[in-house]
Amino acid sequence: MAVRSFHVSLRNITNVQFRINKESLKLLHGMWSKDGGFVPPEVIEPMSRVEWASESSGAGTGTEGQVEYLSSSGSLAIHWNNPFVGSNDLNVVPPKGHTFVSTDISGDDARVEITLTPIV
Repeated sequence: MAVRSFHVSLRNITNVQFRINKESLKLLHGMWSKDGGFVPPEVIEPMSRVEWASESSGAGTGTEGQVEYLSSSGSLAIHWNNPFVGSNDLNVVPPKGHTFVSTDISGDDARVEITLTPIV
């Protein structure tokens, strides 16, 4: 079991389809989770839920990554960090005309649910 991990669950409850920009998918620290066996998907369909996870890859390390998706409404950028020392961090920049809510990101095994919605 990894010392630190970050599991992201993203619900897209919009009518917007997001396509991944491959050049913006970066795992800065750690590795993609073997237990989850998944990386951010190529496409996030409207009214769907996707998941990915990363974890530390050695003693005294954490995990950090970022991904950017593109759509007709603009980009969706997500950055997560669960360092070995210090506080966890999540930064979500939704596309124009959208907002999001997320759950708590504390703990060594951080699990967050991000819900993307249109601004009404």
